[in-house]
Amino acid sequence: MGKSIMFEKIPMDHESFIQAYLTLTLHKEEHVLLESGQKGRYSIAGIQPFAVIWADGQRITIAQESQIEILEGNPLQKLEEWMQQFSFPPHEGLPDFQGGAIGYISYDYAWCIEQLPFQAIDDIGLPLMYFFVFDEWAVYDHEEKCLWLMCLKRESEKKRLSPFKEAWLKAASMVPDEQMPAASGYRPHSESRLTLTETEFVEAVEKIKEYIREGVVSQVNLTVRQSENLNVAPIHVYQELRKLNPSPYMGYFHTPEFQIVSGSPELLIKKEGQKVDTRPIGGTRPRGKDPDEDKELEKELLSSHKERDEHLMLVDIEINDLGKVCESGSVHVDELMSVEKYSHVMHIVSHVSGTLSKDKSAFELIHAVFPGGSITGNPKLRTMEMIEELEPVKRGVYTGSLGWIGFNGDLHLNIAIRTMIVKDQISHVQAGAGIVIGSVPEDEYKESLKKAAALWKAKREAENKASFL
Repeated sequence: MGKSIMFEKIPMDHESFIQAYLTLTLHKEEHVLLESGQKGRYSIAGIQPFAVIWADGQRITIAQESQIEILEGNPLQKLEEWMQQFSFPPHEGLPDFQGGAIGYISYDYAWCIEQLPFQAIDDIGLPLMYFFVFDEWAVYDHEEKCLWLMCLKRESEKKRLSPFKEAWLKAASMVPDEQMPAASGYRPHSESRLTLTETEFVEAVEKIKEYIREGVVSQVNLTVRQSENLNVAPIHVYQELRKLNPSPYMGYFHTPEFQIVSGSPELLIKKEGQKVDTRPIGGTRPRGKDPDEDKELEKELLSSHKERDEHLMLVDIEINDLGKVCESGSVHVDELMSVEKYSHVMHIVSHVSGTLSKDKSAFELIHAVFPGGSITGNPKLRTMEMIEELEPVKRGVYTGSLGWIGFNGDLHLNIAIRTMIVKDQISHVQAGAGIVIGSVPEDEYKESLKKAAALWKAKREAENKASFL
C-alpha cells in the first residue's frame, strides 16, 4: 500500500448516504458510522476493515487478513507508531478524515496513564481499546451535499475506485427495507437492572460530600448503569436515536462480539494540524413541556450558582489539561457557558482551544486530556480513585471516547456519554451527575436516569417496529 490516497467526489443527498450504508453493511460483521447530527459538516462510514486492532493492558493485537501481530507496550503509542507507515501529507480541499483508525478508547485506558486502584468488577469485558483501519472509506459532506469516496493507493490497482463507487451508487438507489428483524434468540422484555439503587446512590453521594468537606475533592461524577434485554438488531436502535435525538458526535460501531450506539453531545478533543479544541459540558436541566417552560428552565440553569460554579470548574480542568501540551499562552476560552438543547435535556457548554506544541504528538495530546474532566471531577486523579471505590462495575466504553485518529496525526474523539453498549443481546446505558457539596442526592439520581432516557426511548421505538415471529 502506498503512502497516498485516491478519491472521487459524487453528488448525493444525506438520506441516500445513510441508505447506502445500511444496505452495504447488511450481514457484514465489521463496520462503523460516525455522524454529525447537529451543525457538524462531515459524516464518515467504513465497511470491512483491512486491519482490526484491539488492546488489553500493555498489549496490542493487530489482525490483518490471516496475520496476527502482538506488540507489547502502551497501546495508543504502539498504534500511533504502527500507523506511521501510512502517513502522507493531507490533500487540500478534502474532508478532515483522509484515512486512519476508527474506534474507541475505553474509560479504563486511564489505568495505562495513571496508577489507580482495581476495585470495580469488569462484568461486560470489552477490550481496553478497539479500532478498525480501512483501505476504503466514505465521507459525506453535509454542506456540499456530496459523498467523497477514498481509498489507500496501491500501484497495481489504478482503477480501484470504480467498483467502490459503483457499489455505493447502487446501494444508494435501492428502496429502503422497512423490515426490522429481531435479534436472534428472542428474549422476553425484562425490567431494568441497576448497578446502584436509589438508596445506594444516595449513600455514595453522602460519602462524596464527606470527601468534599474534608477538602479532598470539590466535585465527583457519580454514575449508574441500567441494563435490559435487547430484542432488535442494535443498528435499528441507532436509526431511531438519530431521528429522536440528533447530536454532534453520534456513532454506530459494529463488531461480531459487541456493538456501540452513541448519541454523544460532547467532544473530548479535536486536532487539525496544530490546532486543538475541546467542548466541556456541565450543568443540566430537563427540556420543558412547551417553549415557555423551556425558556424558564434555561434561565434557571444559567442563574444557578451551583451549575455555574461546577461548569467553571470543568473549564479550568480543560485549560489545565491543554496547557500540558500546548504552546505557552495559546490556550483560550472561545465560548463560555452557552446552552445546547437536546430531546430530553439541555446543557451548559463552553469551548476551549489551543495550539499544540510542535514536539507533542497525538498520543501525548490524548494522554493530557483523557478521560474528560466533565465525567470524572476535580481534581481528576483523586476523583477517579473515588469512582473506582463507589461504582461497583467498570465503566468500559462509557465515558471513554469514540472517534478517529488519522494517518496524518489529526484526530476527532467524542466523550462516550449517551451511549448504549450491546453484548450478548443485553443493552447497557450508563449516565451520571456531578456531585458537589450542595447536591440533593435524590435529584441527582433522577437527573442521571433522565440523561439516559433518549436511548431507552430509541430502544422502545425500535422494538415496537420489529416483527417477532
